[in-house]
Amino acid sequence: MTSLDIAPPRGLDDAIASPRLAGAIYAALVALAAAPAWIWPIPRANDIVNHWARLTLYGMAPGDPLGALYRVHFGLIPNLGLDALYLVLQPFASAQTVARLALALAIALPALGAWALHRALFEKPSPTILAIPFLSYNVVTTGGLLNFSIGVGLAFLALAAIVRRAERLGWREALALNLFGVALFFCHLIAWGAFALLLGLMRVASAPRLRRGLYVVAAQAAPLALVALRQAPPSTYSLGGTKLGVLFAPVASMTGADMTALTLLVAGAALAVVAGLRPAPQARLALAGFALAALAAPPAIGAASLIDARLAVYVWYFAIAVSWVDASAAVRGFCALAAVALTVWRLHAVAPAWEAFQERAGQVRAGLAALPQGARALVVAPERCGAPDFSMFGNLTAFAVIDRRAYVNTLFAQTGIQPSAPADPALDGGPTLPMDSRWLTEAGRASLPARLVEAPWAAPYRDWRRHFTHVIDAHSDCASMLAVPGLTRVGGAAGLDVYRVD
Repeated sequence: MTSLDIAPPRGLDDAIASPRLAGAIYAALVALAAAPAWIWPIPRANDIVNHWARLTLYGMAPGDPLGALYRVHFGLIPNLGLDALYLVLQPFASAQTVARLALALAIALPALGAWALHRALFEKPSPTILAIPFLSYNVVTTGGLLNFSIGVGLAFLALAAIVRRAERLGWREALALNLFGVALFFCHLIAWGAFALLLGLMRVASAPRLRRGLYVVAAQAAPLALVALRQAPPSTYSLGGTKLGVLFAPVASMTGADMTALTLLVAGAALAVVAGLRPAPQARLALAGFALAALAAPPAIGAASLIDARLAVYVWYFAIAVSWVDASAAVRGFCALAAVALTVWRLHAVAPAWEAFQERAGQVRAGLAALPQGARALVVAPERCGAPDFSMFGNLTAFAVIDRRAYVNTLFAQTGIQPSAPADPALDGGPTLPMDSRWLTEAGRASLPARLVEAPWAAPYRDWRRHFTHVIDAHSDCASMLAVPGLTRVGGAAGLDVYRVD
């Protein structure tokens, strides 16, 4: 007679806390958060149309008007994540498809990396990890900082592998970490710097500190060398910034629901701390040091902005990934339901803005049809505008590159920062954003700060009639402040006017 070894039934707590069930819920929530990238054809984010436009430069055919306006150059440029993805997929996918895929990856990869790091640290998943998909619409994804976000996800996956290796890290692993560091350097420099900091702090958290610190330096020697050798960009512009960006960074979807989302996030975090939320011992020093680094980071350096805000998003993800709280089956079930409800609510809150963005982008594309192919357009905007979509509106002028094969100063194209640059050397290093419309008149320039008017990049904007054939006034829903002689309006749309320079 054959005996059957029947295992005792698992309790409810074990079922809810099982990695398989928690992982399935988590994966479903991440997929839901990334859904807008596939529902709507034009990604809603500050920089994504700009990235999309820049990718078109790689596919220029002989005789393409863009060939006389831009040049493509590769080198030690630490901002190539999206570009590398496009170059791999170019035979199979359009630039628009790759831009949408990159946004989906920017949402999903950090979330999946956070899950991997969490599972490497803890035997069972904490219910708090389910908060990550709720944070998918943040200053990084809404800002279109795709390379950075993809770099965050890759960094989390690497940290998870390091945690699993524990004390078995040797020189073969150091070589692998160098190769990974090089890849992360080319994906995004700030993402690599944050990874190196976390790697160092996690390794020196236990004695002997000196030996572990030297190991980290050796394991990141190659990317450190690339940082020293990378091509310096030309004299570039400086952006202002405010530390207030850190406050809304984890929930910045640029919709009216952000304050509610921030309140829910802070309240949920406070409840979790009261309930006993604690970081893993090997991650405590890293979490504290990383949070201090984000708080101390400047809002902007040169042409890079939101440095502290994007690091703040990284800190929130890392804090949730490395923390755990013991909870009963009832609490775990409630947390799972709450995570589903919050993620669905967040998607519902941003959906109208995504839908409206499609219409807005269509209007801009129709207005830009007045540009002839090969035009060189200077994009200007009012000094101040309180329109809800104003910060995103100027980036839509990059459709001039995609649709009209024209030059616009808003395209991300700079030596040393991007793998493309303006063909006109005088325009290389200037701002890649709409210029204040006061640049167009002598009286207006007199009212601008002297540090801007006399900056090394400012000469072509003082003498704009010689460098540009058209002017695009991107005033959004605000009144146009343009009153410049020698311009003839040749077209436009709601919030945008196109002028020929006579």
